[in-house]
Amino acid sequence: MSFWTARARIRGQWPPDVFAAKLYTLSQRYNRAELVVERNNHGHAVLLELDNLHARVWTDHRRSTEAQAGFLTNQASKVLLIDRLDKSLREHSLEIPCEATIGELRAYQHLDDASLGAPSGAHDDLVMALALANYVCLELRPQFRIRWI
Repeated sequence: MSFWTARARIRGQWPPDVFAAKLYTLSQRYNRAELVVERNNHGHAVLLELDNLHARVWTDHRRSTEAQAGFLTNQASKVLLIDRLDKSLREHSLEIPCEATIGELRAYQHLDDASLGAPSGAHDDLVMALALANYVCLELRPQFRIRWI
């Protein structure tokens, strides 16, 4: 069995240009790894900065004739991401030794407004990062397993 390994992730709050620079540095450290960026909200500004840096950014070819950089997360696509993540977890095709990610996964739930996410006061950033990595890796190589380091 072959593995995709997610070795780098960062967590924090920075202005879009600073965040883009940090992502670019990580990408360079890992042989110009392709970056998967949500293009919602501040994601647009991050993607513009990454474009200026000539970073390798995952491009969404899903439902559009015009491919766009980044992943648009909305209510429908979030359900898709989480459903695929749930399936991968049930099939044991993910290895997650990261305690912070495991903690977020345990707290992740259906919220009162019928959406998915972390309860009030908690975070789901690592869950969404894992879900995006899982989705992109399955799209590229469905037979691979993912090791989330």
